[in-house]
Formats: sequence, structure tokens, C-alpha cells
Amino acid sequence: MDNIKLYEINANYVTYLSSYETHLFQNKKAGQKNERKYIGIVLHINGFDYFAPLSSFKDKHRLMKEGIDFIKVKDYAVINLNNMFPVPLSETKYVDIRRERSALPCSSSSGVSLYQINPGKDLEERAECL
Repeated sequence: MDNIKLYEINANYVTYLSSYETHLFQNKKAGQKNERKYIGIVLHINGFDYFAPLSSFKDKHRLMKEGIDFIKVKDYAVINLNNMFPVPLSETKYVDIRRERSALPCSSSSGVSLYQINPGKDLEERAECL
């Protein structure tokens, strides 16, 4: 797999899916100051496209080992393939992180770009096993 390409999911699509998928968070709830963006990767598996969201790296992730469904992107983010969901490509928008670094859940003031990080394992192969 080449460098990670990140995508944002249309907020209306997430709202639609959240009524069927309980693990999805609403983009914005009443009284919530900021809107949650779904930023992650798109995997093509068996003729279907799936979105696997990025999560911010937390201290607990340092102790966790990578597995078939859990991938660390250095110490900047994690991808939990158990949280992936189907997505039509028409509901995705490519995120150029060189321009939109502050939009990422794993944005860093260090200036490190996820665009340059290759996880080194075939994510689609891992996702197919789930």
C-alpha cells in the first residue's frame, strides 16, 4: 500500500448511518461546541468501499499491540478496522493534510505529515479478514 490517503465523510451520510449503526457518533449534538469530523481511509474490499476512521493517539495505545484490526500510525493516530463502515465514494472528500492539518483528529504541532507515513502492512488484506 502506498502512503495513506485520507478522506472526510459527508456529515449527512454519517447522520443517516448513525440511526442504523450504534457505534457511530453524531457529527454534532445539541449544545456541542464543535462538530466531529470523520477523517480516515477508504478501503476497497470484495467490490465494496469501506471507511475506517482515524482516532487520536492516546497514552493507552502505547501499551497496546497491533493486531489484525488495530493499526498504529506511529504515535500520531490509530486505525481500528472494527469501526469501519460501508461508504459510497460520492460521500467522501479527499483531505490534503498538507493544507488542512488542523482538521485532523491527530493533528500535531510538530508538523509531521501523515501523508508521508506508510503503515507497512496491507490494510486491505487485514480488513478482508474481519
